[in-house]
Amino acid sequence: MLIEEFEWDDANEAKVATHGLSSDEIDGVLDDYVELRNKRGRAGSHKLVGRGLSGALITVIIDPRGQGMARPVNAWPSDAEERAHARRAGI
Repeated sequence: MLIEEFEWDDANEAKVATHGLSSDEIDGVLDDYVELRNKRGRAGSHKLVGRGLSGALITVIIDPRGQGMARPVNAWPSDAEERAHARRAGI
């Protein structure tokens, strides 16, 4: 799936801010990411792991909306397993 744009509003911006991230920082992930399926029963169907604007690896949980659009449900600095996926993908 190709995601070209995130759908932001006050609610999901506030959610990612709890992890010290901003929508601008997270938008950087769209430049180059690896896509993973999220665990069953969790919010959002997929994870995108890529570099934010600062260069740090970020994991973004998304709800795809179609037409290259996705709503970020949550995001955080990537953990070791997520960083390993990014490394294998050349990110």
